[in-house]
Amino acid sequence: MYTNHINPVAQKNQDAFCTALFQLLLKKPLEKISVTELCHMADLDRTTFYRSFESKDDVLDYYLDRQMTLLAGQLPAYSTLEKNLTALFRWTYEERKNLCILMDCHLTSFFSDALSEKIILVLISNIEFGDARQFVPWPVSLPGENRYFRNSFIGAYMGFFNSWRYGNFAERPEDLAKCMASFYLH
Repeated sequence: MYTNHINPVAQKNQDAFCTALFQLLLKKPLEKISVTELCHMADLDRTTFYRSFESKDDVLDYYLDRQMTLLAGQLPAYSTLEKNLTALFRWTYEERKNLCILMDCHLTSFFSDALSEKIILVLISNIEFGDARQFVPWPVSLPGENRYFRNSFIGAYMGFFNSWRYGNFAERPEDLAKCMASFYLH
């Protein structure tokens, strides 16, 4: 688990570790990256690393938590599913370089777990009542149904992301959002 610092210097250091980790991931898999290498790339010492993080995985968790917080702030409240998906795809486009690195390094689970835990239910709960009534299915009865619904939503999003990526991000976020929303609304 990482320590969430309010101190701007500590946040700057945590961000430096994130940047360094993504630079190293371009060269080798996560399991072959040492904390020493990470510290060297970030130009910070091990004490600074361990003040904030217990492991390299914590650096990814920190990066994704920060990104999910930024993304949650971009989701328009009481809006349509399409507008919320547009915000999601705009964020995806802005973060495409790091998201592609995660995919290439087979670290998709970090990303999909962060989306599932922190964004999908916020995205769905933000939609206006008119869209909510049209949802197929609208997950309200059993806790397990929410998990399956989130997973289907994540799967659809990841499929869209991969197709978009391999098409060199040619389509507009608005067009992807409209298409994906059409799968979930009557």
